[in-house]
Amino acid sequence: MPESTSKLPKIPALTVAEFDEFPDEVQERVCEPFEDNVDASSMPIEGLALSSLPSIALSERQTLPFVWVYTERAMRRWEVEPKLNARLVVSDVLRGQVHTVPLLMPRGKRWSPAAYASKKGPPPSGQALGGSTCTAESGRVPGLGQGRYALTATVYDWKSNTVMADVTADAHPLEPPVAVPLEVAKQRMAALNQLVTSGQVEFAGAALQAPALVGQGLAVRVERRADDEVTVHGRLRVTPAEGAFVEPHGEPGVANGFAWVTLMLVKLDELEVVTRAVQVPLSTDGAALMGQFAMHLNAIFDVELTGRLLYVVTGRYIEGALPIEVPA
Repeated sequence: MPESTSKLPKIPALTVAEFDEFPDEVQERVCEPFEDNVDASSMPIEGLALSSLPSIALSERQTLPFVWVYTERAMRRWEVEPKLNARLVVSDVLRGQVHTVPLLMPRGKRWSPAAYASKKGPPPSGQALGGSTCTAESGRVPGLGQGRYALTATVYDWKSNTVMADVTADAHPLEPPVAVPLEVAKQRMAALNQLVTSGQVEFAGAALQAPALVGQGLAVRVERRADDEVTVHGRLRVTPAEGAFVEPHGEPGVANGFAWVTLMLVKLDELEVVTRAVQVPLSTDGAALMGQFAMHLNAIFDVELTGRLLYVVTGRYIEGALPIEVPA
């Protein structure tokens, strides 16, 4: 696993024009910390970093530009081919939707796993182990509506820092989200109770096996029980602006807020990412909303879990990659 991406040299701030063009001299600026350290013996770290403009106005541009940097040594390059495994996770913080975009996919084309498979040929050895690569690329996320987006780059089991970007129709800031009416909250609770009854999802007292959560964010753990049930346990704490909070009320059995939790299954060299989303009810905790959940992966996903990694995304928080242990 790479060292903490917080130790990666900071990507220089780029202008709007540089994001649009990304000429060779900009790539040299972004990748400058590694320009003279191409030998793995002197390369300080391996890792993944991401940068984006903090805000754009759709009246000026229809796409969100970003830059990502990926530093890998020869053995990592052999183990995980980035052409098939590099993705951008785009999380719509205000609506709860999550999308993945290939980072190294030519327009209108798809890489062939036969031509660019991981672990193709013998592993590097001897002097070949001294090689290393620094990839500095720009990209654009098209077709974004007005909202707040969290972007995270991943290369199979490695993930970058997460950056936030606001997309507005003009130069004005985003309007704060509107509270969910109580009647709508009752309808959502009725739908969620059906999931609980079916045994696919648990909410109350379900996160006993999840890691402790300090402050805002997301904490998850994958567990295989004695009956071979594979379950992800999680805790979640967000601000009202990050979740769908409900108009203040004291009615028992109705949540004070809701948040979408998206499970993403990733397989080595498999371009398609399998996703499932479940809305989690949240209760008030001072100035924050908090919830806990357990999702039984065997019931949620109708795919083979063996050989896959799990990412969990909610709003601006992402956890993973988490290995899934399935008995043979």
